[in-house]
Amino acid sequence: MSESAQPKAVSYARILVAVDDEEYLPVCRRAELLATQFDADVMLIHVMEPFSPVVAPGVMGGASIIPDTEAENYDEALKLARRRLVDIAAAMTIEKVETKVVEDGDIARAVHSEAEAHGSDLIVVGSHGRHGLALLFSGSTAVDLLKQSPCDVLAVTL
Repeated sequence: MSESAQPKAVSYARILVAVDDEEYLPVCRRAELLATQFDADVMLIHVMEPFSPVVAPGVMGGASIIPDTEAENYDEALKLARRRLVDIAAAMTIEKVETKVVEDGDIARAVHSEAEAHGSDLIVVGSHGRHGLALLFSGSTAVDLLKQSPCDVLAVTL
């Protein structure tokens, strides 16, 4: 193997972990192991689609037609997501953990943006390993994250 083909030593100082509503535990455990190994900081993020009230264009002033209860439900979901991330961080055995809920409709864009802002050199995300038609019909956040990622991406098999 030539010198230029020699693999570089890997070290991660800032790890961003994308936490979803499903199977986050294996993803967090892997990030925790890596953070311990590299003495890295961890940022746990959860991406939520932002609340956008429907506006009726024919109504005077474009009044919102979404009842206040839906806005209250969204606010409650946001608080719950923040609380959940704090609980996950508290259960980790590492000390340097931050949490953030990001409101964005595009998960990959939000994760990339946060990775850049956080100065992350690794993104850890869960993947069900779907392929073929299953991937076509369900999509894959892990695949989207690999595209144009500002840093390495580790897809933990769920």
